[in-house]
Amino acid sequence: MNAAVVARTAIGLLRQQLRDGIRAHHVVQKAGETVNVIPAYAVVDCMIRADTHRRSRRGVGASASLFDAGAVATDTSIEHTTLPSIYREFRHDPDLAPLSEKHAKAVGRAFPDCPDTMFGSAGLGNVSPRIPAIHPLRSFDLPAEGGDHTAALAVTAGGPEGDRFVRDAGLAMARTVAEVRGPGEAPGALSSGTLVQVISR
Repeated sequence: MNAAVVARTAIGLLRQQLRDGIRAHHVVQKAGETVNVIPAYAVVDCMIRADTHRRSRRGVGASASLFDAGAVATDTSIEHTTLPSIYREFRHDPDLAPLSEKHAKAVGRAFPDCPDTMFGSAGLGNVSPRIPAIHPLRSFDLPAEGGDHTAALAVTAGGPEGDRFVRDAGLAMARTVAEVRGPGEAPGALSSGTLVQVISR
């Protein structure tokens, strides 16, 4: 357990040195069951997110070395299990993105400046280097404390504003696809060429 404490403290310090766009998360899954007994082992899950796959791998290597340091500092052993990264960075198609924004604005959605370009991982990122794709973000007009993973967001999403969000996102997506396809083309002309996915925020 002491080795895990050292590693987790070191990860907190590492965050100051990581470039913007790299996130390090960790959680203790198991660390003993009795308060007056030193646990024989601890299990810690660590996840690295980054804006590119290469940078995420670098973050994984840096974090692993911190767990090694914790083991050395406490004279214990350590076992690493590295899981494969199943998601790749998403590449927005430069032609589809402005079309999507145009049609979203036409149905009443606003596009405020948002400096945070990080968003949840998605399997669509794996195919975006091969097929033109976009992954628009749509948001509710909520204060900062009503952001992701909050009760306020859940209430809003389950109400009339959530219904309007689904309608607007779907309509903007359909109009984007229709414009790309062009008049007179077969309905299936786009089936193998373009992917559009919308997530809420």
